[in-house]
Amino acid sequence: MAEAAIPSDDLAFSDPSSSTSGLAKTKEQIRRHYIRALHKVIDESDIIVMVLDARDPEGCRSRLVEEEVRRRESEGKRLVFVLNKIDLVPRDNAQAWLRYLRHTTPTLPFKSASNNQRSRLSSPTAPALIRLLKAYKPSSAQTVTVGVVGYPNVGKSSLINTLRRAKVCPVAAQPGHTKELQTIQLERGLKVIDSPGVVFDEDDFDDGKSKSRSNVLLRNVIKVEDIDDPIALVEEILGRTDTETLKKIYNIPEIGPTLQFLTMLALTTGRLLKGGTPDILSAARTVLTDWNHQKIPYCSVPPDVHPSLIPSTI
Repeated sequence: MAEAAIPSDDLAFSDPSSSTSGLAKTKEQIRRHYIRALHKVIDESDIIVMVLDARDPEGCRSRLVEEEVRRRESEGKRLVFVLNKIDLVPRDNAQAWLRYLRHTTPTLPFKSASNNQRSRLSSPTAPALIRLLKAYKPSSAQTVTVGVVGYPNVGKSSLINTLRRAKVCPVAAQPGHTKELQTIQLERGLKVIDSPGVVFDEDDFDDGKSKSRSNVLLRNVIKVEDIDDPIALVEEILGRTDTETLKKIYNIPEIGPTLQFLTMLALTTGRLLKGGTPDILSAARTVLTDWNHQKIPYCSVPPDVHPSLIPSTI
């Protein structure tokens, strides 16, 4: 009855980051709604821009979107990767990822305008992306439509604001802030569709012990307060982060096993339960929040590419 009373579009763009939704949707229902929204963006767009977080580009890719767009290249559709947040990774690492991604797809680096800029947003990386989008404009078309897709919190709305040089899309550090499609006119002959963040291709997402679930949750696609087992994710973070870096961030003399680290952190930050017991769950959520807000630095390394896959320079 609840599903029948709510328009299908509202269901399609419900908040994917909240576990307290009034509708008890099954995994298959949610996936069906997301796929419908995704197909709508692809149907209405000439160019699909997939926004990738520079800290984990491979983890932000969607084979589903890539295959769908390439299957419809005969219709004039094109796929472009944007490596966003390049300021959060070392320059050499960003260049390595650009070389790797460009083997298959046109890829541009991007740095969104700072949140401190209130008006006339600007970025040195924006003009190159605008030129590329215009280059793909069909000669017979008066307007080219660009669909922006990607995981939650990879910076889709910030990218559009930077291209538009104004805050036309609301942004937030929390995942799931964009809940419906928005069409923005960048300039004459060029419009952009901003879409809600979608968790792609995660068949094992419901398995709490799966590696893929940890990777998804560490991309800030679910609100920290809604994560059932933050301690397991902190263990994953400890495995990815240099010990000396964690010592400096949290001012802890030694980084031991996960529970020992969280106990020390709870004691040093005064996160205590009744009786003076360290609140390790609260400490774990603090670490996850720091991870999501880039207080803990991290970057992934691109896979090795066989020389036969390198494009010819002839």
